[in-house]
Amino acid sequence: MERYLRNKDSISKSQQNLLAQGHVVVLGCGGLGGSIAESLIRIGIGKLTLIDDDVFAVSNLNRQRFSTSKTIGRAKVEVAKEKLLEINDQAEVISKKVFIDASNIHDLTEGCDLVIDALDNFETRRIVEDADLNVLIISAAVAGYNGWLTISKPGFRNIKHLCSHSNKGVEQALGNLSFTVNILAELEVSLAVRTLLGEDVSLRGFYFVDLKTLEIEKIEIIE
Repeated sequence: MERYLRNKDSISKSQQNLLAQGHVVVLGCGGLGGSIAESLIRIGIGKLTLIDDDVFAVSNLNRQRFSTSKTIGRAKVEVAKEKLLEINDQAEVISKKVFIDASNIHDLTEGCDLVIDALDNFETRRIVEDADLNVLIISAAVAGYNGWLTISKPGFRNIKHLCSHSNKGVEQALGNLSFTVNILAELEVSLAVRTLLGEDVSLRGFYFVDLKTLEIEKIEIIE
């Protein structure tokens, strides 16, 4: 198909079909989530479920993919759905404007192949991790020039090792820069694609990204 012509040297026709059959749930549709959703749609993921209860604000304009002067005040998931279907009208995009909690996380992710965590607080991350969803969870966060990334298998909790006490991350002090957000989002997407194509890229630990030194450090957790 011409739409995916530029994928073909890295992604075969059979692999492209696998992506078309994939269902990914993106938790959070802000900086990370918006960029993740767009890349997943462009690469050929067949079904996306977007979950976020927030609306666009002026402070989102520095980094959030679907934030414009015309979308301020509108639900992030609804704007994202509109834009994503303009890019790929053959995909199925489901938008759910709800607040994620322990009572609904199973229903929100039911039947998916993969969950991508683009949340902005550790409290909700812990709820997702503690829910034992029986699918891989890819998580990332951004603070200034830095970010971290991990992918957890069912039965192993990476997030608890990073955020045993804190709620909001250091992004509250260092802010969210557009280029750091985009790079961490694309790293999440690359792990998502490889997972859906059958690779085991899970990690007991974290990748820490420093854009000032252009280094990625891998730290494994040994228990």
